[in-house]
Amino acid sequence: MTRAFATTIVLLLTAELCRGDVGSCGEALALDGNGDFVVVPGAPNLQNATAITLEAWIHPTSMQNGRILSKGDGVRATTDRSYDLTYRGNGTVELWIFFGPQGQDKAVVLETSETIPVGSWTHVAAVFDSSAGLAVLYINGVPKVTKSTSADGGSLGGLQVRQSTRPVTIGHTPPWNTTFVHGWIDEARIWSIARSQAEIMQTMEKELDNAPGLSAAWHFNGDGTDAAGAHDGALQGHAGFVTYGPQAVSYGQGCPGSGGFVPDLQLSGCPAPGKSIELTITDGLGGAPALLLVGQAQGSVDVGAGCTLLVVPVTLTLTLPLSGSGAGLGSASLPITVPSVASGVTATAQAFVIDPANRIGAAGSNGVQLDIP
Repeated sequence: MTRAFATTIVLLLTAELCRGDVGSCGEALALDGNGDFVVVPGAPNLQNATAITLEAWIHPTSMQNGRILSKGDGVRATTDRSYDLTYRGNGTVELWIFFGPQGQDKAVVLETSETIPVGSWTHVAAVFDSSAGLAVLYINGVPKVTKSTSADGGSLGGLQVRQSTRPVTIGHTPPWNTTFVHGWIDEARIWSIARSQAEIMQTMEKELDNAPGLSAAWHFNGDGTDAAGAHDGALQGHAGFVTYGPQAVSYGQGCPGSGGFVPDLQLSGCPAPGKSIELTITDGLGGAPALLLVGQAQGSVDVGAGCTLLVVPVTLTLTLPLSGSGAGLGSASLPITVPSVASGVTATAQAFVIDPANRIGAAGSNGVQLDIP
């Protein structure tokens, strides 16, 4: 595949998407605000005493008070609590970090003055650095609140995060019935280091499986697995997963070739910057070439022998060799890494596999369409 073609097909099939503006794509944890959350067994590196960073993407469905990330009993500042990162019922984001042993009334509280919107993605991050004596609350990578003193006016320098015996919970703090998140959560992370603004912004739109200081990372791609370690989460209530963002839609019908097989065309993956999509042709004549046609809209042009051209106007044609041997055993795939490009694109594609069994000399696939907002 030439560099020119790679650039052209990406421009046709993809567009830049930012979670914080219009949503990206993929899977996320879905919580109905009524008994749904995730429980993660406690561990020392989920409550590092001298430096910690909490991160998550949140997509609220309603302005309902809910804990994004929490470790503790949620009772009071003197009890078994390490931290609470909360989406409040007024739309603001609030962070509590508790210090010293149980029984000591020592905490820092940060709350944003601005609200985060319902129905779209917002990245939130909270950092505590004992050596610097600072706690910072970030929204979409921008510091919104910074404090150097605790609620009683004392310095944060040298303080240590309280070591709670409780599990980490995502989306709720048991046993209270007023802390359930109503919405979606994605890419939740806990670090045992104090991350800088530059570090947060550099990785907040990426999936991370490992990095220095990364204690846990939950991608929520259909399960509660921790991609960075052994801190897998267990879903509670009716917690589940949602697929969001633009998805390819199959349309129209193909026409058969050898053995009566109809080639199948699929587009998979996430059309977001830095991620990959893949066009896949299956069920064709093995060893035969396939013509991949790319256009801007759905078509319905009769080309004979029961075949229909489903792409108009055809703006790009590429030849792909099919692997395999025999009727219905041919396949090919085209992986593409998505760059940042203009939004508002509609792209369609169809494949024709050269096959003498059809009297027009080719068997046609279904069409696929991708609409990027």
